[in-house]
Amino acid sequence: MTSSPASPDLPPDDEQAFLASYDASEFSHPSVAVDVALLTVDQGRLQALLVRRAEHPALGQWALPGGFVGIRESLDDAAARA
Repeated sequence: MTSSPASPDLPPDDEQAFLASYDASEFSHPSVAVDVALLTVDQGRLQALLVRRAEHPALGQWALPGGFVGIRESLDDAAARA
C-alpha cells in the first residue's frame, strides 16, 4: 500500500541518510517481525486498521501495526504489544 509522507516538509534525503547509517548487526539475531492485520466489516465494507509509521524507513506512511519481536518474546506477545 502506498501513501504520501505525513509531512511534506520532511527533506527527501532523511530516509536515505537513515538507510545509509542503518547497521543490522546492532540488533539481536534472528531478526523476526510481526504485523497485525485487524479487519472488520462496517456497513458491508471491509476495513483494516492502519497506523502512520513513526520512524524510518517509510516515516509517515500508512502501515499495518507491527514491529520486531524481542529475542525472548513470543510472537503472540509481540503482536499484542504492536
